[in-house]
Amino acid sequence: VIKQLKLPLFLLSLWSWTILGLTKVVVPAIYNETRELNRKEYVSWIKDKIIHQKYNFTISQYQRFNPRKVNYVNNQGNEAGVYLRYIVDHYDNFPDLAVFVHAVPHTEKWPAVLNCIRPNATFSFLNPKFYLKRDTHYEGWWDIETWVEQCYRDVLRVVWNMTDASQSESFLKMVPKSRPVSVSVTCCQNFFLSRDAVRQRPLSVWKSLYEIITLQDVCHKGQPDYSQLFASKHIGPEQPMENGRHTQGNAMEHLAHVVYGHYPLEMPKPTLQSVCDQFYPDCEGSPCNPDELKSFPLLPKS
Repeated sequence: VIKQLKLPLFLLSLWSWTILGLTKVVVPAIYNETRELNRKEYVSWIKDKIIHQKYNFTISQYQRFNPRKVNYVNNQGNEAGVYLRYIVDHYDNFPDLAVFVHAVPHTEKWPAVLNCIRPNATFSFLNPKFYLKRDTHYEGWWDIETWVEQCYRDVLRVVWNMTDASQSESFLKMVPKSRPVSVSVTCCQNFFLSRDAVRQRPLSVWKSLYEIITLQDVCHKGQPDYSQLFASKHIGPEQPMENGRHTQGNAMEHLAHVVYGHYPLEMPKPTLQSVCDQFYPDCEGSPCNPDELKSFPLLPKS
């Protein structure tokens, strides 16, 4: 029947989501963007009901200013704090698909891309061409490299369920201390996630991540585990700085593919096939496009 309809693929996607009764929720990480006059036009989509209907999604919005008001999330760990809070809050009634984005998403033709997502999609970054390789010995973090690496390792131990001290040797085989923690990932932590992908991890893991990334003022409490780190600089316990931007926020952005997508640390470079498994082609804003993926941009170092 679907083939006989001969609909454009983006209309077929919209029709499929509707006829199957599938739910799509967008979770924007908002801080001050809606209050800044020079950015208001870029975040108008968040409250625009016409856009929500056109692209077939609902909004779940948190705020980070007033702890006495509803849907408050502590402003710690950048956008990851909002993402993890939503997963913890909705684990038992998670939608078919949740789309996690910045208030000003780092993807072209937003929100048109939402109509290009296949109904059976599981996980993908919205901008797969922004692929990068990086490690914890990165020059911009040298002064706090010890804290950065420690946070990466703490997150990985939670995600891989290896937090017990007896598992340290096994963990070091997976992430050796003889070299920095190295990752290959897509930039900027704008992605979608299916209910099945979320529930591949128990709720306890998501709660633990939310605790160390957002509820704590530092990622790692106490002295770093120097004997299990590549970083050699002894700088003492992690100190609160910039709301965890360089530790908690940093770790979650560079490990997003592991945490949410269940990829290894070195995520394979996206191919046209892997992208088109998640998105329809011939759809405005779709990254399932040979011209989009044939050349990967050089990302800035900062």
